[in-house]
Amino acid sequence: MNNLENIIFFENIDKKDYSKAIKCLNGYVKNYDKKEYLNIDKNTLSSAIILDGVIDLISSDEDGKLILHNRFFKNQSFIFDIKDESKDFIAIENSKILILDLESIFKKEKSNCAIRKNIMENIIKLQNMQTEELNYKVDIYLEKSLRKKIIKYFKRLDHMYSDNIIMLPFKRSDLASYLSCDRSALSREMSRMEEEGLIKVNKNKVKLINI
Repeated sequence: MNNLENIIFFENIDKKDYSKAIKCLNGYVKNYDKKEYLNIDKNTLSSAIILDGVIDLISSDEDGKLILHNRFFKNQSFIFDIKDESKDFIAIENSKILILDLESIFKKEKSNCAIRKNIMENIIKLQNMQTEELNYKVDIYLEKSLRKKIIKYFKRLDHMYSDNIIMLPFKRSDLASYLSCDRSALSREMSRMEEEGLIKVNKNKVKLINI
């Protein structure tokens, strides 16, 4: 499997022990076609590592409008939220996923797993990351103006890139869904920000000038 050392589940675990970690978590690989939902048992605490492809976390509002909560790319991981039946994970393109049974590591028969402690610590780290992401999305929803939502999102991306240039991981309609706004309103506001010299937009590349 590729680049597992970059994935939070394998932090502080020697490369030679990756297979042991996967075995401890009853891991298995499953392929999903584009637009196929990840049919994971929601009664079991599970996690997924994206070996290839893109996965979206989505739901629908009362009017049936799609809400994009998060997008996960290759080498990212997430825990299935078994408490929220309204959300689903869907493959945006053909994807290969490593599924891990997190509950298994807490069972008595797994107590002899040599790297059990490391795995437990990494599970907690990932849970904390997802909690931070949830809090961030709540902050975006609470912003009263669309411009403030855009700026908050751009600033979050800024630390991932250099020279104040960011690459948007979404097309415009998906970004509107992520920010919980109308696509045309988003395009108008970004155009105004560009006219005011705050940003410079070139397709999915945005230069942050004065925000």
